[in-house]
Amino acid sequence: MNIFLKHIFVLGLKEIKSFFNDKVFVIFVVWAFTLNIIIAADAGDLDVKNAAIAVVNEDNSPISRNIINSLRQPRFQDPVLIQFNKIDTVLDSGKYVFVLVIPENFESNLLSGKKAELQLNIDATAVSQAYLGSSYIKIIIDNEISNYLKNYVKDQKFSTFNQVIRVKYNENRRSDWFMSLSELIMMGTILSVMLPAVALIREKESGTIEHLLVMPVTPQEIMLSKIWSSSFIILTFAIASVFLIIKWHYGVKIQGSLFLFFIGFLIFQFSITSLGIAIATFVNNTAELALLTVLIMMPMVFLSGAFTPTESMAPIMQKIMFLSPLKHCMDFAYGVAFRGATIFEIWKPIFAMIISGVILFTLSSLRFNSWFNNK
Repeated sequence: MNIFLKHIFVLGLKEIKSFFNDKVFVIFVVWAFTLNIIIAADAGDLDVKNAAIAVVNEDNSPISRNIINSLRQPRFQDPVLIQFNKIDTVLDSGKYVFVLVIPENFESNLLSGKKAELQLNIDATAVSQAYLGSSYIKIIIDNEISNYLKNYVKDQKFSTFNQVIRVKYNENRRSDWFMSLSELIMMGTILSVMLPAVALIREKESGTIEHLLVMPVTPQEIMLSKIWSSSFIILTFAIASVFLIIKWHYGVKIQGSLFLFFIGFLIFQFSITSLGIAIATFVNNTAELALLTVLIMMPMVFLSGAFTPTESMAPIMQKIMFLSPLKHCMDFAYGVAFRGATIFEIWKPIFAMIISGVILFTLSSLRFNSWFNNK
């Protein structure tokens, strides 16, 4: 057993040294865990900010002016008044995303209890912005009408209610908190697949794999050395990224235990690095490795729940995504980081990652053993 562990340790040190000797790969990993996360978090903001809006105000009443004045930064640009016959032109040109029409006699109809309607025209080219923006505009108009009726109308038939919204875990609803953590997990996944796979392919391309064949080491020792060394490298950079980018740069409040977070991430590393070794046994060079990695990783990413909630997916996709260890890692990371979940509350995704890790390691070990013995 001591010899077995010594072989794994020494071979792993060789992998770590080889990694740091490859300056291009080191720069890529540093970039992935720093600037890439910042770019993805800042550019991947799907919230509505500075949306261009125009208003056709045919009523020119106090309530209509209140509504116009309430449409302001940071959600919307200052509203621009236009004529009704210009609506199609400004929407077709893409000058404005939203055009709100306040018809004549809107205030009088509202106060007299008659049907009072507003028209909102939306350029839905950018679907997410159109959907969220229309929701914001509806809430703003509802609040203005409610406040106006409360202040100027005392009749009981215009009684209003107070809506109190409490946001937990991300009080300011900052999307960069969510995106930065998601991108950290994504980069950890991609690099965990690539590091052991690239190391194995380079040994095959350079001919050093033949040196391993004549050494007194087993395929399992070689495989385990690549797994622990790759996991160590990725975990080290991930820890630095959490403290420097996630916590310091974005100010994310990690609600749960960082120790539990990194232990769960390490469990995930075990399964995903095993997958990387399995992929390497099916290709002959780094170009083929890149293509096969994209083919496997893209479905994992889109079925992880980072971009689309589980509930929004088709039923068959919901079943398929539970086969992905990345999905369980996302559930675990969000639970610990944002909701402060303990191990007793988050044991299901941890257990799922362990099971997927055992399965992937077993399959990879069988495949690697067959591939290694045929060399």
